[in-house]
Amino acid sequence: MLPVVAGELLLRGFALPALSAWKGPFAAALIVSVLFGGFASLAGSPGVALLSMGLGLVLCGLYLATGSLLPGIALAAAAAATALGAACALSIAGIAGLAAVCALSAVALAAVPSLRGVGVPRRSELRGSAA
Repeated sequence: MLPVVAGELLLRGFALPALSAWKGPFAAALIVSVLFGGFASLAGSPGVALLSMGLGLVLCGLYLATGSLLPGIALAAAAAATALGAACALSIAGIAGLAAVCALSAVALAAVPSLRGVGVPRRSELRGSAA
């Protein structure tokens, strides 16, 4: 799931906002979607690249609509798990379960940095408060 999170951070977390400021959101979404499809075509056929470009447009739309990478990360992870499940000839229930677990795992992985300030205080923080 790390490649899914990294791809979303790179393409929709960095490239899409940067290109949007330069060319506008529609052109940026098209450029990022072509890049997303290009990455997918490295591992598959041209048909896979076209499907990936379509998914890339949906992921860009999700990011632009919500302002969050998490929905796109979940959808991209579920799509990757669906492709893996189909390639391994899993049953429909197996594919659905794999997609759900991968989507939840990817969102959890992506959300970990946001939890940095939550939890047990560091020793340095405790030392300053002990008086």
